[in-house]
Amino acid sequence: MKNLISHVFSFAFVCFITINAAAQSVIDAYVDRIAKASAPSDIKKIIKSAEKDGLEKIELLDLQYAAYLHVLKLVSDSTLEKEKRNSLAVLLNQLGDDLPAELEKYLFELEATAPQSRDISRLSVRLAQLLSYIPIKGFSQSGKAKIAEQRKERAQELYLKALAVESSLDPHSLDTMALSILLADEYLAAGEIEKALPLYEAGLVGIEKKEGKRSLARIRALYGLAQIADIAGDLERFEVVENELSDFGVSFERTVILNVRTIGDAKGIKGGFGRVKLETTNWPAMGPVGSTRTNGNSSQTSAPIAVRVTPEVNVLSSFGYKAHPAIVTVDHEGNVTNVEVVSPASPSKKIIEMVGKWKFRPLVYNGTRSQMKGLVYCWVSGSSFP
Repeated sequence: MKNLISHVFSFAFVCFITINAAAQSVIDAYVDRIAKASAPSDIKKIIKSAEKDGLEKIELLDLQYAAYLHVLKLVSDSTLEKEKRNSLAVLLNQLGDDLPAELEKYLFELEATAPQSRDISRLSVRLAQLLSYIPIKGFSQSGKAKIAEQRKERAQELYLKALAVESSLDPHSLDTMALSILLADEYLAAGEIEKALPLYEAGLVGIEKKEGKRSLARIRALYGLAQIADIAGDLERFEVVENELSDFGVSFERTVILNVRTIGDAKGIKGGFGRVKLETTNWPAMGPVGSTRTNGNSSQTSAPIAVRVTPEVNVLSSFGYKAHPAIVTVDHEGNVTNVEVVSPASPSKKIIEMVGKWKFRPLVYNGTRSQMKGLVYCWVSGSSFP
C-alpha cells in the first residue's frame, strides 16, 4: 500500500511527458547518464557536455532540473558517506541558487515571444515544483516565513499560467486535466477550498475518460475530494470517496490544516510565522515573538502563552513552543462551536479556551455557506503550564 500511495502523490513528476515529447527525447540520454552518476564532478561534466553539444536552452534547463532532483535524492540517502553527501550538498546549493532565476528569465522571454507555447506550461510546472524543494537560506525566521508565503503564491500563479496555455490548446487533454489537479492541490494546501473543489471535480472526470478509474492522477483527485468532503461535513460524499480510495489501497488521513483559514484581529499580528495570534501575554505591551524589550532598567522578553500558526513553519519550537493538534468545528459565520483536543498529553482546558476564540473565514460549499470541521494546531509554550 505504501508503494501505491507514493506513486499517487508523485504522479506530478511523470504526467507531463506528453508536453513537447520530441524535445524531451533529445535529453533522455543525458538524463539517464545523470541518473547513474553519484559524484558531483561527473554530474557537472554531463551538464557541460550537453551545453557543448548545442542543446536548446529549454532542454538544458530540463537537464539541470533533472540533475537537481537526482542530487536531492542522493543528499537524502543516509547510506552514503558523510563526506560525499556534503560535496553533493554543495552542488545542490549551486543548482538551487541558479536554476530558479534561469527558469524565470527564460519564461519571461517566452511569454514575450510565444505566449501560447507549450514550453511555457512545461517551464511553469518545472519552476513551481522546484520552489517547493529549494530550502530558504540566509534570512531571519520571519523573513523565511515571508518568502515561503511568496513561493506558494508564485506556485499558484505558475500552475494557473500552465493551465491557461494547455486549456487554450486542448481543454480535454491529459495535461490539462493533470494541471487542474496540481493547481487544486496548491489551493487546498492554502485553505482555498472553494477554488480547489471545482478543479478536482473537473480533473476527476477528465482523467477517468482518458485513463480509467485506476489512474494515479484520478486517485490523487479523489484524495483531495475526500479532504474537502470531510471538512464540509458532506458525509454521503465522503463515504463514497473514502470507500473507493480504500479499494485502491489508500488510507484516508486528514492532511489539510485549517489554521490557514483563520482571521486575525486587533489582538493578533501577522508576523513571520504565518498567521500568528497572541492569545494572552505576560506583558501588556507586545513586541514580536521572542523579541526583547526594555522596561525601565530591566530587560524583559515578550512571552505569549499561545499562538496559532501554519504548522509547516515550525520555528516556534526553538522558542520552547509545542504544536498541539485539535479538531475544531466552525459554524456558518466562522465562529468556533467545538474543540476536541487530540492528544491526552495536551493542556486540554487551555487549548479549548484559546482555540474557541479563533475566527475563521466561513466555508462556501456547493454555493452555500457550510460549517467546517477539521484539523488545527495550537502552539503552546511548554513553560506556561505545570
